[in-house]
Amino acid sequence: MYIKGLGAEQDYAKARKLFEKAVAEEPGPAFVALGLLHARGQGVPQDYVKAREFFEKSATMTDSQKNLALMYAQGLGVPQDYVIAHQWFEKAAALGEHSAFTNLGALYEHGYGIAPDKNKAKELYKKGCAEDNQQGCYNYQALN
Repeated sequence: MYIKGLGAEQDYAKARKLFEKAVAEEPGPAFVALGLLHARGQGVPQDYVKAREFFEKSATMTDSQKNLALMYAQGLGVPQDYVIAHQWFEKAAALGEHSAFTNLGALYEHGYGIAPDKNKAKELYKKGCAEDNQQGCYNYQALN
């Protein structure tokens, strides 16, 4: 509620404190939230290294896997490495994360860290096409 300002004034610092307390009971979601706050610089100075540390602590969760993959793909707080990004996107996709399929499709379409393969890209974009991930639908249609 503090992050979105729903029913309370938006206050990232308060949200951070609550997530830090929540780590004892629900570490996975709390670490994901803390990672996002650090990555975005909300309530704390922007710090991709700390964000990565929080995402790694909750690396069994798709949100953390997806965010770690994006950090490696973009070189945020880590050296840019498409091979590692691919591995994290694969883990998130295996758990059904639609945006991970779309990002894998982009890696295959453009040959980032792997051999380009338009057919594989199309297949992945189609898997990523979902109501919560319209980018996958758009990319799939663009390759047809």
